[in-house]
Amino acid sequence: MINLTPNEMFSGRTMSVPKRRALNDGPRLGQLELELKQYMQQLTMIDVSVHIQGKLRKLVSAKGAAPIKCGDQAYERAFQRKWNDLIMEGAFTVTKVLPTAVLVE
Repeated sequence: MINLTPNEMFSGRTMSVPKRRALNDGPRLGQLELELKQYMQQLTMIDVSVHIQGKLRKLVSAKGAAPIKCGDQAYERAFQRKWNDLIMEGAFTVTKVLPTAVLVE
């Protein structure tokens, strides 16, 4: 469970709280504590579900895309400085294939 208040989660700093409370200043403290506890439980459940989804996510390759092999032709996406510059450069010949990169010449 996360030991932060909602305000600390969203703003990154503690919330200023009044030191004294009169008898007729809004709802009872017990009711406020209960609402805050329920809110924290909901935030914790959301955090746990997001964490589980992130752990279960697998890398999904594009369907129908054949793996790149040495000797294939590849195009490189170029950085566009102006709107009328080329977007793609190539065709380059693939010389080495790694799991996360491709070496071309």
